[in-house]
Amino acid sequence: MRTRNYTIILICLAMILISCKKNTADPTLAGDTATSQFFMQASKNNAAWTGYPQASAIGVDSITIQGSGMFDLLYIKFKFNGVGQYTLPSDLQTYYWTFGEVLIRARYYLRNDVPSTLNVTAYDAAAKTVTGTFDLHLIKTSSTIIADPQNIDFANGTFKVRLSN
Repeated sequence: MRTRNYTIILICLAMILISCKKNTADPTLAGDTATSQFFMQASKNNAAWTGYPQASAIGVDSITIQGSGMFDLLYIKFKFNGVGQYTLPSDLQTYYWTFGEVLIRARYYLRNDVPSTLNVTAYDAAAKTVTGTFDLHLIKTSSTIIADPQNIDFANGTFKVRLSN
């Protein structure tokens, strides 16, 4: 029990430290797809979901795409080889349901029994933009509230992000 409490405290501290950086993103470039060039949206458990899109290149061959909602964070990480369909490793895809932007309420990872897909449909190296679609099927791995759903499905997801590196 004591180890679990220390783990929760360390995760909370890490989230606080990570979230306490200056936001240098241009707010005119993200948000509603009708008014913005960059977006991340899907149907989450049959309800409309929109996340503030962010992405970063990691090294020379990996990309992390992040969608930040009001009370949740979705991370999609994959080895990047240009336009095409990607197999997503289940241990690298994470969804956090949060209290505000700091405390984690529940953590989800990809399910192994249902295939999840990510398709990169366009890549512009000069503009550093990646566009694509995704369908993710996640299972709850930890939660502070019993009533949180056991599974979360993101269907018909679309994104267009600019790489920060």
